Amino acid sequence: MSSHAGDIDRLLSKASDKLAEKWIMNKQGRITELTEQLNELQLPNMASSLESICGTGRFDSLDNLSLLEEMVGSEYEAKTSLKFQNRLKRAHLSGEPQTIDRCKDSAERAYLPPDITSTLASLDFIKGKG
Repeated sequence: MSSHAGDIDRLLSKASDKLAEKWIMNKQGRITELTEQLNELQLPNMASSLESICGTGRFDSLDNLSLLEEMVGSEYEAKTSLKFQNRLKRAHLSGEPQTIDRCKDSAERAYLPPDITSTLASLDFIKGKG
């Protein structure tokens, strides 16, 4: 009787191992398919994040919202950075490197001639044209 129990245990163990292997392969296939879809939708940073998260084994420890947050965060950061860089180029503010640190805010701007703001504010330049 104990040999039958041992056989049953071995069979159950093999079946369990095969199911686990199939589940892992199915999961990996789904992740690969999702990565391809993200790349096709031109979301390469999200695809890269997903591969990175799955490659490090953090996938199972993250809840759904945290996983989305990491994936969307990297894509958002890359897209907004690109948009910002393109705006700097269009405004001809493309210094090396192109960063907001290279732009001066209004408190630091130098207006030439130095009294131009007071002249414009007084509207004296209009009186002389009348």
